[in-house]
Amino acid sequence: MKSTLSAILISCICWQACVSKKEEGVIVSDATLYSLAKTSASWSYFRNSPDTITAVSPSSHFFYELVRFNPKAANAMNDSLDDLKAESFPDESMIVKEIYDVKGGPLQRYAIMYKLRNAANNGSGWVWSEMNADGSPVFSSALKGSQCVSCHASGTNSDLVRTFSLH
Repeated sequence: MKSTLSAILISCICWQACVSKKEEGVIVSDATLYSLAKTSASWSYFRNSPDTITAVSPSSHFFYELVRFNPKAANAMNDSLDDLKAESFPDESMIVKEIYDVKGGPLQRYAIMYKLRNAANNGSGWVWSEMNADGSPVFSSALKGSQCVSCHASGTNSDLVRTFSLH
């Protein structure tokens, strides 16, 4: 499963690289991010718990959230998966926040951070996207995190990840 996901991502990035100007870097599309976000095999959960947590006010991410990390991101974190042990997340780290209106209710949205410093659509080293559960974009990766970076850069953060300091 892990190799299949990697192959999908690499294929999408390579295809985008072919249609993008080389000097601009690759473009990671919302569709690619959505495809990867829908999977959870071999991913790790914040604080090693697959339970939803209450969003901290003021949050633009609704009321309840479930935060998970792909293996690349999890390897850069401490054993309890509640903080970053490295200086920053390595490229290809992905963090997915599943967003719910009510605890135990249906998934409403995904908020995604994908670390790829050479992506043409990165904002501060991350590709940012927020989408509805059906994959329709709420905040497209094409906007380069323009509505995300300022909040994620405020206060205490670890490589722009606010979850650690807010929960």
